[in-house]
Amino acid sequence: MIPVKTIKGHLVVPMEPGQASVLFPHAKQAVMNGRNWVAVPHTLDGARVLRNVGMRAPSPIRSEYRWPRKPGYDPLPHQISTAEFLTLNKRAFVLNGMGTMKTLSTLWAAEYLMSIGAITRVLIVAPLSTLEGVWEEEIFFNMPHRSSTVLHGTREKRLKRLAEKHDFYIVNPGGLGIIKTAMGSRQDIDLIIIDEIAEFGNAATDKWKDMNALLSPARWSWGLTGAPTPQAPTDAYGQVKLIKPENLNGQSARGFKMRTMNQVSTFRWVARPEAQETVLSVMQPSIRYKKADCINIPLTTHQNRHCEMTTDQRKHYERLVKDSITNINGVDITAVNAGVLLQKLVQAACGVVYGHEGEKAELDTTTRMAVVRELVEEAEGKVIIFVPFTGALNRVSEQLSKNYTVGVVDGSVSLTKRNKVFQDFRHSAEPHILLAHPGVMAHGLNLTVASTIVWYAPFASHRIYEQACERIARPGQKMYTTIVHISSTQTERRIYNALKDRKAMQDVLLDMVEEGTAN
Repeated sequence: MIPVKTIKGHLVVPMEPGQASVLFPHAKQAVMNGRNWVAVPHTLDGARVLRNVGMRAPSPIRSEYRWPRKPGYDPLPHQISTAEFLTLNKRAFVLNGMGTMKTLSTLWAAEYLMSIGAITRVLIVAPLSTLEGVWEEEIFFNMPHRSSTVLHGTREKRLKRLAEKHDFYIVNPGGLGIIKTAMGSRQDIDLIIIDEIAEFGNAATDKWKDMNALLSPARWSWGLTGAPTPQAPTDAYGQVKLIKPENLNGQSARGFKMRTMNQVSTFRWVARPEAQETVLSVMQPSIRYKKADCINIPLTTHQNRHCEMTTDQRKHYERLVKDSITNINGVDITAVNAGVLLQKLVQAACGVVYGHEGEKAELDTTTRMAVVRELVEEAEGKVIIFVPFTGALNRVSEQLSKNYTVGVVDGSVSLTKRNKVFQDFRHSAEPHILLAHPGVMAHGLNLTVASTIVWYAPFASHRIYEQACERIARPGQKMYTTIVHISSTQTERRIYNALKDRKAMQDVLLDMVEEGTAN
């Protein structure tokens, strides 16, 4: 692109008189040193037009915005560039890596657009765990002159808050179905920010349809995610169909799958070598900054801790592998297919296995808990422990609470209570341990008071695994950090390896079936 000079509120660029007259009929033109120049008022529209003809015109946010922020914090260069990019694009993707502070970058862009009258109000759609502790908190501390409200709770409460006049409305995907009818008459809400848009990768889901119903052509919309294809390149399809459907040229989900993946056997698909380039080509316009390229954070190391199964665990685990059925203290445990078997085997390793009626059967986990206690004692700072099943999480909580202060967060904990746990963990001496199901705190939260993350057992979702691991390796972290995988079995190690290598969980299942083993 051709550089552009900024002089006294104008963009001054070289341009032939004919082109200048068509693009900017009222702009000032002059000849200097034998070259034709045009001076364009430095507005968003002027910058967009110049960019469309190959000029590197900056957004006026760079020169005229006051960047509201909490004391002692200045916007980083990559945040300024991200906010600038968004102001110049009505529909766009922010693919900045996890921990690059894209929340505040996006809020600055939105607030600037409000300040110049380009937009009026904003709807933020974000994971439940981030509504108050991330988005509302960032608005409160950085933009106290702006009002916000969280649309959560009963249907009546959500609709009542939506009817109030605020600058920012914040809702989780589960609330879209409730507000979508009311949103039809709220044309003043003219920007929709979709945080963790990768959750909308499947265009056949109800939440995707609810989201799509809100995205009228008149509305601005930005999609944010640090991991656009957590499971497969096909995850991009639903995201692009929401933000820039024209980029797909009418292609169906099946067509996009054929374009990005190869079928190598009846049930196995693998990404084509050029899949990522294809994804990037349709996820445009987009901006991408990696955390390592723009933020200095202490090193994170990974450890694998093996623990032997107890006799009780080994007996039932081997029975499940051999016969896909066992009985634990009168509870029949059956696995009817490879996917269910995989889950039952991980449950057995965790020490709490569910029967077909939902009843729980407990196994001795003395050896695994001994490793957990060792890790807590070794940690330099606080500790986060992820447990993938509620029954096992409650059992671990009971045992750790005998010696440590423990905060517990899972799907049964209300939004108000879980935010209180997060606040205490971040700002008070206690609790020392945060015990959580990974799915309820996987996004946005800054938990740099912890130095160690312990995976009690693997959770088979690339997106949630990566997000959960990023809670401690973030700006403000001053300690070296450690992520520990606890395992007793080859099945668990296979899942961990698939998570680290971004290998499809389907492949783990197929390998188990083909080898006839899951030990």
